[in-house]
Amino acid sequence: LTRHGEDILPIFPVPAVNTTGAGDAFMGGLLNRLALERVRPANLDAFLADAERVRQALRFASACGALCVQRHGTFESMPALAEAEAFLEDKP
Repeated sequence: LTRHGEDILPIFPVPAVNTTGAGDAFMGGLLNRLALERVRPANLDAFLADAERVRQALRFASACGALCVQRHGTFESMPALAEAEAFLEDKP
């Protein structure tokens, strides 16, 4: 949901064994994408106006959360970058 519109993204159905850290993994994934996209306060509105860029960032963040909940532990459950990217390659 942004001031430019709203959308619903499908989840990644995965077997959850521990939800501890899922929000942290999601936010870490989102911050990673914002950093890669070089989103700063000055260009945040432009980023949010581009629905595809926002969707891709949130999709990556969601993948990080999905990977996290499949494992036990907090820090141990955080996915690596390559792992999240490989997870997304298998998803339409």
